[in-house]
Amino acid sequence: DVVLDKGCLDALVCGNRSHALQMLSATHALLEAGAGQLVLLSYARPLLRIPLLDRPHTPWLIDVHTLPSRRGVFFFLFSCRRYAPLLLSQVGALDSDVIFAATRGKREREEREEREEREE
Repeated sequence: DVVLDKGCLDALVCGNRSHALQMLSATHALLEAGAGQLVLLSYARPLLRIPLLDRPHTPWLIDVHTLPSRRGVFFFLFSCRRYAPLLLSQVGALDSDVIFAATRGKREREEREEREEREE
């Protein structure tokens, strides 16, 4: 399953951030864990889009590609795969570096959300 977004999220963010979060939440729920993918084409830089995409209740594995246009403007292609739930039986097979990176990413995401809440 694939959802292709060419500017819809950008338009929603300009109007009302909560509508953008609702769209991402609905898209996340629609896609199958481990197989579903959101392909997002945006003018917004990764610095602005990744915090919006990478939320605790809608976790994605995100790859970003920069696409130059003819006029010198850059587009960004975000390829977002929905996380598959990790079974406890799989944890023992994981490398300790993988577990550390996942824990660090979660901690950084929580800290970023706390900062955003204080700013609002």
